[in-house]
Amino acid sequence: MEINTPEDRCHLNGIAMEGGRAHYVTCCSTTDSVESWRGGRRDGGVLIDIETDAIIADGLSMPHSPRVMGEAIYFLESGRGALVRLDRKSGRREDVTFCPGFARGLTFVGHYAILTISLPRIAAFNGLAVAEQMRARGATPWRGLLIVDLRNGDIVEWWRLEGDVTELFDVGVIENIRSPRGLGPHSSELAEAMRGEEM
Repeated sequence: MEINTPEDRCHLNGIAMEGGRAHYVTCCSTTDSVESWRGGRRDGGVLIDIETDAIIADGLSMPHSPRVMGEAIYFLESGRGALVRLDRKSGRREDVTFCPGFARGLTFVGHYAILTISLPRIAAFNGLAVAEQMRARGATPWRGLLIVDLRNGDIVEWWRLEGDVTELFDVGVIENIRSPRGLGPHSSELAEAMRGEEM
């Protein structure tokens, strides 16, 4: 008998679409009891092909944001601070770059990846490889956007956020915009935009 309960067991947290259909998902573990995924944060994560029900990558540390691009699947291993590329034919996976924060949210423009990094929640880095990498590199986590050249892994541009925002969960691209701007939730400009007035 199958029982569906609203419990956070494996912490399924990412989905990759292909051809208009869900194709891959990421989970922080394969465990099956409430909140048990927390015990597998360091290396219990998986990437699953949901069309075949096959685990195509395991041993992952808090994977997030899988995306299909050509013959590769890209995803973020938040617990290691890595943008990862997996070749769908060979299964070979490689780190593209190191991310100095808790990485979540990924999209592409040409041969560039755009991803977000966040500050860790209290004690969230404890026991994770990303904390060890930060110490080894003499780095501290920050939050913002990274633009990564997928050809060589270089971080070619970044946008650091300050202030009250501590976490980012996803990123999207709006093409052909020449003068973007952010509108605060309580700004008069946002109210005008919602009423359809000229700004």
